[in-house]
Amino acid sequence: MSEGQGLTPEQLGILLKVASAKVGKDPIQLKKELSDGSYDQVLGAIGADQEKVKAMMENRAAMEELLGSPQVQAILREMLGGR
Repeated sequence: MSEGQGLTPEQLGILLKVASAKVGKDPIQLKKELSDGSYDQVLGAIGADQEKVKAMMENRAAMEELLGSPQVQAILREMLGGR
């Protein structure tokens, strides 16, 4: 990825929590799989359009827009116990 793109550590942490809950995996194991480039299994498990998700993950502005949307914020608050 080029400079200025990608996820912040906080964004990655949030996505790992959400994704791990959805696919029923430990967040640490999920992070290892993703670090190893195993996106396909995770994206398939959540029924996501793999190409669109991969493109969005490589675009920091798109991720910030997604994570900043009221709907996603509400989901994240619910999943993180109202924090």
